[in-house]
Amino acid sequence: MRQAVLSVDHETLAEYGFAVFQNAGLLDIEILSCEGPRGVSRIHVEEQLDEHRLDELKTIQWWECVADEGSKHVYLVEMNVAEQLDRVGVDADVMTRTEWAEVHSQGFSFEQTGSQEELSAMLADLQAAGQNITLEKLQDYRIQETPMDVLTDRQHEVLDVAYELGYYDVPRKSSTAEVAADLGVDDSTVSEHLQRAEHNLLESLLG
Repeated sequence: MRQAVLSVDHETLAEYGFAVFQNAGLLDIEILSCEGPRGVSRIHVEEQLDEHRLDELKTIQWWECVADEGSKHVYLVEMNVAEQLDRVGVDADVMTRTEWAEVHSQGFSFEQTGSQEELSAMLADLQAAGQNITLEKLQDYRIQETPMDVLTDRQHEVLDVAYELGYYDVPRKSSTAEVAADLGVDDSTVSEHLQRAEHNLLESLLG
């Protein structure tokens, strides 16, 4: 397993819906979960986002403002860029797992994890499609801690099922009762696990 650190410029980022964050003064991106073209991030900006624009963007699946106090604006955002990749002729399946991203003056750098063959194919396809993306370095895979590490195995399982069933979609597509039925447990058990999981995640991120 290998890790590639890639850099992408502001213009290319804008093509994938990041202009709404750049216009608000993009400060930081924390990757919470990302597989292929779809991921959930905690995004820090200097100013309040244009929420109407967020709702219009096809790349934004859902969003929530979790901190909006003076100069502190933090959003949880799920993005899916599969359609945009397809539009420029890149198969979304070539995108591998992303564990972190770092904002800098030229755009931002992000990490992709996969086999040597997967990473080479991904970079070649993106560059062939005219995407301004460069390889900064290639290294052996190193396990990194993530916010999900604060969850117990059971909390992780319940949260995963709730997410897959659309419990966190907007509008919500399932209830705790439906999550409980899928897991074969009581509704109250699911509610307790979700509350504890959400508390642990927010404590880890905001505490």
